[in-house]
Amino acid sequence: MNTITKIAKNFCKQIKEKKDDFLSSDRYIYARQKLQIINDPKFIQKTIKIEQSAKAKNYYLTSKQFPVLLCAGTLFFYHLWQVMPYSKIFKHTSISEYTKDLLYPILLAPSSHQTTQSFLTYAPALVCGLYLNGYYMNYKGMIGLYLINSLLSSAVTYYYEKYRNEQLGISMISPKTTGACTSLAYIFSFVVLQPDYMIKKKLPFAIFPILYLIYESEEFLMDDQQNCRPAHIASIILGATYGLIFKKYYKFL
Repeated sequence: MNTITKIAKNFCKQIKEKKDDFLSSDRYIYARQKLQIINDPKFIQKTIKIEQSAKAKNYYLTSKQFPVLLCAGTLFFYHLWQVMPYSKIFKHTSISEYTKDLLYPILLAPSSHQTTQSFLTYAPALVCGLYLNGYYMNYKGMIGLYLINSLLSSAVTYYYEKYRNEQLGISMISPKTTGACTSLAYIFSFVVLQPDYMIKKKLPFAIFPILYLIYESEEFLMDDQQNCRPAHIASIILGATYGLIFKKYYKFL
């Protein structure tokens, strides 16, 4: 019995010695300090701020990627229209008789301008609209607007052109680009998304949508045989509607 008691005492003594050695070691001190730091409210707040800053930076960078890509693509396609033969470029970057077979021009036509006049008229609206939306609309929202507007503007252009040609007795559809529709959709989506920003800023951004609205209305009322005008007006309405939807449901987009 004494032997068993002695063995038990020695075992307890060894456990106590190992415990004391561990508590006095650097490993325990480091672990204890780390635990104290993690539970420190100041450390938690600092960590939250770092995470929020990283998230905001990532949001800013991703929201700028698509606008830069779209502006570069618009400039590239405009350059192709100037240097390539018309017979080669129009099939791929405009709404025409070939669209129903190729389909992808539906996505390329909204970033194309046939003429220098069209490019110089609507490129400022595109840059302004993308620049402003980049602060309030994430890249998913901007891509969604581009895709929906591509389908709408292409459909309106194609069927309205077909209708007008039937009235005039013309069989072929004249190729049409819809780059102007994209510019109008973006700038008018921001008008609805952040109206206060358009009015209160020192730089009068509100001038852009007002001028384009007057210009499009005048051209449409003049009935100058430009079949693109209904598509422009449809994109203005779509952009404003999309801005309202995004403003209400942006957390889910």
